[in-house]
Amino acid sequence: MSHSTEELLADPKRWEWFACHPHAPSSIFEVRSAMRALPEHSNFNAVEILHAILISHLTLLHIKHCRVCGCTEDYACPGCCAWANSEHNLCTSCV
Repeated sequence: MSHSTEELLADPKRWEWFACHPHAPSSIFEVRSAMRALPEHSNFNAVEILHAILISHLTLLHIKHCRVCGCTEDYACPGCCAWANSEHNLCTSCV
């Protein structure tokens, strides 16, 4: 069963995990800057924007991460996970 980003981040435990993620947005300024860069009438919500910033940080730093939730080798999903594919870009929690 596949989960959407919004479904994964709707869980309060996941938000706590996200807030502590070492590559999560570090300031409200960073989030506001990202929001200003979006087209005026975009339908992105806060969860999608925060997730996009996290994934962007991980990609720029060349850190292998799950393309759905953003977990890494050093920062696994709550309850633990493993890589679900040989590319190491999808974890077992997001399959």
